[in-house]
Amino acid sequence: NAVERGRAFVETVRDADLPGVVDVRGKGLMLAIDFDAKERRDAVVEAAAERGLLVLGCGYRTLRLLPPLDVTEREMRMGIDLLSSAVEAVDGE
Repeated sequence: NAVERGRAFVETVRDADLPGVVDVRGKGLMLAIDFDAKERRDAVVEAAAERGLLVLGCGYRTLRLLPPLDVTEREMRMGIDLLSSAVEAVDGE
């Protein structure tokens, strides 16, 4: 499950071509998204929290995500939608 959900996350977020995202990677469900600037990453963390999605800034401009190992496809889709909404809201500011 972890490998399948992680692979689907990486592919979906890469294909979404979100503004400011320069890299998406993961191993199983240990996932990370690199942004073009620390300020954008920090704003996305805040915007995601406002939408009920808890994510963690890591390093200089990386967003770290670690869903539970038993996450369902539906839950991953909801998380991706919330994260996409947060990234796009930051871009619109």
